[in-house]
Amino acid sequence: MLEKNENVYFHCSAGKDRTGIGAFLIMTALGASEEDGIKEYLKSNEYIYAHLDEILAHIPMRGMSKEAILKLITVSEVYIEAAIDAIYKVYPDMETFLEKEYGLTETKRCKLRRFYCSDDN
Repeated sequence: MLEKNENVYFHCSAGKDRTGIGAFLIMTALGASEEDGIKEYLKSNEYIYAHLDEILAHIPMRGMSKEAILKLITVSEVYIEAAIDAIYKVYPDMETFLEKEYGLTETKRCKLRRFYCSDDN
């Protein structure tokens, strides 16, 4: 993402867990607030519930209840907050985390913002 100003596409089957947390971290690196990142993370549920019958039709239930399956395929604010809490147990802020874990210095984050953020809102 730092080397070229190009479209970025990544996905998973549910948009949660690793991919959802990854999207949250990218948004944070681009300057989004944690609150906005959490709201975006939770949007996975909108898409899941909009297609729930179709999704459930492709999942082998193997004796599991619909409620149990829903816990596996949906997101919860508790999940993203646990990831954020784990970061703050080690780092004083998200910027330090991004720099120490991913090498995203302020200069690199500014470059990312120039590439991927627009003032045309």
